[in-house]
Amino acid sequence: MFDLKLASLNREVQKLVSKSYLLKEIPTINMEIENEDHSFSNNFKDFPNVSEDILVRLEAIGIENTIQLYEEVLTPVCRLEFSIKTGIDVDKVLILTQLADVSRIRYVNYILAQILLKAGYTSSQKVSNAEPIQLYNNAKKIIAEKNILEFSLGVNQFKLIIDSAKALSFDVEYD
Repeated sequence: MFDLKLASLNREVQKLVSKSYLLKEIPTINMEIENEDHSFSNNFKDFPNVSEDILVRLEAIGIENTIQLYEEVLTPVCRLEFSIKTGIDVDKVLILTQLADVSRIRYVNYILAQILLKAGYTSSQKVSNAEPIQLYNNAKKIIAEKNILEFSLGVNQFKLIIDSAKALSFDVEYD
């Protein structure tokens, strides 16, 4: 009986060790900034597709990162008002909203946020509903197309990302 308990405990320890090992394998993933709702943040200046003009307009109203923007753009009406207030085109505000939404997912840095969007996962809810292998294959295709060498995520890392997305609230109204 004692041997069965020990074997069971040993399997649990192995699971924990392998899970922490997987976390260490995720390169350049932002794991430091954690809020109570488990949201994470990326700085807009790190996104290469965010123009200097947009950065200046965001900074003028005190927005430097994705979490600061998130609450401002939850509905289509809010995004339209934000567009008018900042002078940023409403279509670009939608893209910023999508970046802010997927950036809340643990392990998603600015590079992976862009990969997810290009792969069609334009919200944390879409990521949460993804199949790990399909998400992995779609991301791998974008990574190859864009020749992103510093990313070598596997299916297990995408499972962790999907699980993290499932823990979030889905507040953004896209329709």
